[in-house]
Amino acid sequence: MSGTVNLTENYSTEDKTTYSKITNDKKVETSNIPDLTVMKRCRQNNEFFDSLCNGYITELGYTQEGAVREFITLLASQTRDPNQIERIFDGSGLNNGFDDIIKNKIIDEVLENTEPTRAKKDDPYNKYFSKKGKFVVKYLAEEILRENHFFTLKDTKEVYYYQNGVYLPNGIDEISKQVQDKLDEHYRKSYKKEVIDYIKTKALVDRESINNNKYIINLKNGLYDVSKGKFLPHSPKYMSTIQLPVYYKPEAECPNIEKFLSDVTKSDKDKQLIFEWIGYTLIPNTRLQKFVMFYGPRDGGKSVLIKLITCLLGNYNVSGESLQNLENDDFSIANLEGKLLNAFPDLPDYGFYQNSVIKIMTGDDGYIRVNIKKVQPYKTTITARLMFSTNNLPVIKNPDEAFFKRLMLIEFPNTFQGDSKDVNLIDKLTTSEELSGLLNKAIAALERLLKNGEFSYDLNPLENMELYQKLSNPVAKFADECVGESNEYTFKVDMYNAYVEWCEKEDIVPLKKNEFGKQFKNLGYRDSRLNTGDRSYCWDGVSLI
Repeated sequence: MSGTVNLTENYSTEDKTTYSKITNDKKVETSNIPDLTVMKRCRQNNEFFDSLCNGYITELGYTQEGAVREFITLLASQTRDPNQIERIFDGSGLNNGFDDIIKNKIIDEVLENTEPTRAKKDDPYNKYFSKKGKFVVKYLAEEILRENHFFTLKDTKEVYYYQNGVYLPNGIDEISKQVQDKLDEHYRKSYKKEVIDYIKTKALVDRESINNNKYIINLKNGLYDVSKGKFLPHSPKYMSTIQLPVYYKPEAECPNIEKFLSDVTKSDKDKQLIFEWIGYTLIPNTRLQKFVMFYGPRDGGKSVLIKLITCLLGNYNVSGESLQNLENDDFSIANLEGKLLNAFPDLPDYGFYQNSVIKIMTGDDGYIRVNIKKVQPYKTTITARLMFSTNNLPVIKNPDEAFFKRLMLIEFPNTFQGDSKDVNLIDKLTTSEELSGLLNKAIAALERLLKNGEFSYDLNPLENMELYQKLSNPVAKFADECVGESNEYTFKVDMYNAYVEWCEKEDIVPLKKNEFGKQFKNLGYRDSRLNTGDRSYCWDGVSLI
């Protein structure tokens, strides 16, 4: 216990008695080396220490000043803290009327001219101090730099340290721990601050230096270079802050994942597209300029697939911002920095305004402004790919071709409920062997993807837009599936009842009658009122099919 001494520690009765006498119930200030420890070491080095403590000057043959100097010299051999030396002296029997000015002068002289007796040639702490006992920051900081790897981002001054093949944040905490471990009882907060400042300055790098090889996949057991098809050992020279929690095993397979994807997708081509997408998320490279939306009824496997991909990439490498947040919240973009993927399941179906933010983040390494509270804004590239799932696609306001050129839609048409739903499915899909097998599938798909330069997605931007608008507007989808041209008319009440039945079948909450009528009319259908009978309202030129 540093600071106030704990007299219940493992010290002799003589130690405790002597300490109690000299402190004279005086409050002890905080110190990194306990006063009692200093005194115990002095006693071990000098048999007359207790007599000096008690002020036995005559018996020892000292003058008063000579005894004071001897006592302070003994203390200085164990602590370089002048406040601690003065505190122990003031509580001793030698302080009886001794002049404070002379006392402080002796303390200064002794500290200046006396080395700690514990700092012998074989003392491991001696190498961090000058011959006069002064701490030299360069000695300790350079030793830590030789034994470790750090970097400091120039723009935010964040410090990262290398461990097990990847650079981790909170480097300042790691430096602090090592300073304390190395200095042990010689540790001072001021020494720690000096070392941190030294290393931060020495290890400055540009943000662009981080994860700068866009074809390296950092794995638990090494680095896979997709551009060369080679598996390499970890190296601190590659400043990677992204590591997947998966082992590369070239022979591993993933039968459970393959069956799962066959069950939830509409075709083998969609299954292939999903493997391509997973492969695309393995590297910090956005040059193919795509993002994906999974859509379909609830309990269709969309969220399970997002969880699976998140397990492959690692939670730390995945953010979770909705499209609406990215469009409207300036601070949300910061959460995507340094991530491989931004995944948001169950996207709300209310409309959002697409703008340049989405286009930049799905572009080819375009710079974007990052805002973080209490931090100076800066520009960087966002390499997190965007992936969302939804039961009903949100309506896009002000759509354009560029947006739909980037978007890929993948349908999950089936529903798994009751006996067909496996509540333990995600556990079966995320075993170590299955994830290593999925990694192999994804790497193979990524290599094909980079060679072809495009995804195996069939729709062009115009077709994509037409499909999306139909899917995001259930009224339009109902009309497309259930309404045909006719020379007759259909009563409005019959049309609305058919729409409600269709919504129940599609697991969609139906609009109220008036809202349905507005949206149906916006699709180009004409309404009228009969001139006969009860003058019922109807839709002209259409019939239910």
